Amino acid sequence: MKKRRLLLVLLVLLGVFLISGCTKEKSEQQESKAWAPSSEITIINPWSVGGSADTKTRLVAQYLEDITGQNVVVKVINGGAGALAAADFLGKPYDPHRMMLPGIGMFTLVPLMNKNLPYTFDDFRVVAELVSEPFILFTNPSKSGISSMEELLEFAKNNHLVYASNPPGGTTYLLQTALFKMAGVEAESVAGSSVENLTALLGGHVHVTAVNPSLGKPYLKDGTLVPIGVFSDGAYTAYEDFTVPSVKNDFGYDIVFQSSNFFVLGKEASDETVDYYYKAFMEVYENPEFLKKAAEMNYTPSKMPPDELKNKILSTADLFKRLTELIL
Repeated sequence: MKKRRLLLVLLVLLGVFLISGCTKEKSEQQESKAWAPSSEITIINPWSVGGSADTKTRLVAQYLEDITGQNVVVKVINGGAGALAAADFLGKPYDPHRMMLPGIGMFTLVPLMNKNLPYTFDDFRVVAELVSEPFILFTNPSKSGISSMEELLEFAKNNHLVYASNPPGGTTYLLQTALFKMAGVEAESVAGSSVENLTALLGGHVHVTAVNPSLGKPYLKDGTLVPIGVFSDGAYTAYEDFTVPSVKNDFGYDIVFQSSNFFVLGKEASDETVDYYYKAFMEVYENPEFLKKAAEMNYTPSKMPPDELKNKILSTADLFKRLTELIL
């Protein structure tokens, strides 16, 4: 009788061991079959063709193809401060092969101006940051005679100052409008994309505009444009021949903002999919050939993890709320 019981116990233990082994083997098989893209990848870009975000995204896409083994297409859907792109992105069934490239203002500034947006931050999952950089104010001295912040504000006291920005509700509109409000000067905004705004400045149609450092850089060596202020805590020192003074520390206007464009998936994305893409982008950002081309564009990619990036986006909302209350 005791032998039978012992045999029964041994058989039960053997069964448990076999089941455990099968479960472990199945788990290992699942891990070995981690998610990876199986068809063409599309990145929806809400920003203008040829603009800073567009050119950087296309550079990243080129090297992302090598890592994923899939074609990567950048599709521009411009308009409505990103709302048109978001509506298109969310209007189609979730697909892990479709990403979007919003800017931080879409979730922090635009909602303050428009309560009827076709999206919320919760509709997306943050994957990786494309770039994070400040905005710099540029003037064209040959057209306006203005080559410093002091000269700009002095000019505005007795003349009609015109600045180029994105449409009301956009980041460069808010930053410049808040600056002139704090400085106590009247100024008129002319709306356009970053490329259109730079073109307007080059043609002498506006007196000043705010764009990112890489977009203005090509016009510095010959003196066509001059950087007169940066919306950051400290001076901008990445230019070879210029140290750009801080709007806050050097001129006393408390406006500090770091722009951000980042890749997102739909909210249905699994942790495995987000992790795959994040690692793929980080692999791109560490590629020596990519980094060489990025440096030529004055572009430094960001390696901020998704959770930190999400917190950064949410914390920026407080700044925009304060500035919006100032200008309204």
